[in-house]
Amino acid sequence: MLSFKDQDPGNWGPEFAESTRKAYEVRYTMLPFLYSLFFQHRIEGNTVVRALWHEYPMDSTALSIDRQFLWGSGLLISPVLDEGQVTVDAYFPDARWYSYYDGQEVIPLVKNKY
Repeated sequence: MLSFKDQDPGNWGPEFAESTRKAYEVRYTMLPFLYSLFFQHRIEGNTVVRALWHEYPMDSTALSIDRQFLWGSGLLISPVLDEGQVTVDAYFPDARWYSYYDGQEVIPLVKNKY
């Protein structure tokens, strides 16, 4: 038998297991939305994953954003891409944005930082 660590989240401790549970909850909550986007793609030819400039073609800043993307026209995803980081500096095009987690309107701390 190879001496690899078991990859079950429960084997990495309760904090890791809880973090994994929350991530899975988000993943499975988002699946119906993602499936709807794929259906729209199949029926109407819409894109599923979009660059910001696709939805905001008049926003010159959105043209240079390559670390964020949209699912459909309204779900802005700003992933943490750098090792060791836990936050991101996200660009919010001029629109109303709401937090997925609590439904509260997102007010950017710095307008047009990019």
